[in-house]
Amino acid sequence: ELKLVKGFNDFVVTFKPDDDYVPGEKMAIAKYDKELKQYVESHDAQSITHTVVYVVYEGKQLYVSPNGNALNKGTKESPLDLLTAVNYALPGQPVIMLEGTYYPTNGLNIERGNSGTPKKRKILQAAPGTRPIIDLSGSKLGITLWGDYWLFKGFDVRRSQGNVKAIQVGGHHNILERIDSYENGDTGIQ
Repeated sequence: ELKLVKGFNDFVVTFKPDDDYVPGEKMAIAKYDKELKQYVESHDAQSITHTVVYVVYEGKQLYVSPNGNALNKGTKESPLDLLTAVNYALPGQPVIMLEGTYYPTNGLNIERGNSGTPKKRKILQAAPGTRPIIDLSGSKLGITLWGDYWLFKGFDVRRSQGNVKAIQVGGHHNILERIDSYENGDTGIQ
């Protein structure tokens, strides 16, 4: 079991084939030789470094804005970007969209496992008195909701490209409330 600390966690992973391993026909174990500029057969141990960034944004809710970024604190005065907040929000910690138009470049993918619970949903909602817009015109992807126990509330989704669903719900126990979807290249909500 690995213990993560807040911030950067660097790991070195070493792969070494068993001493008696024999590759099958048309198989080889190779490494890239920079001097030869090609792959050469090698049974030497290979190591890679992998960094895991562990972040927890404090607060009862996380705020996002069209110009927010991942280095901010998630407060109203220092909002996050939409993707970061959706990926890091905890169950019961709503993501509040401040007024404006959001232009995701890669859609918005809420993966399986990024889920709330029956008692503490994950929530993406408009700030009171606002009607934010997610404009997909610059993205080849739409919004995909594969997580469970989410609530989307009070915003618009528009202008997905041709043959791109604006919102596709694949998870379980999700609620979309007061969501308008229009001018899309394919189904608005599926």
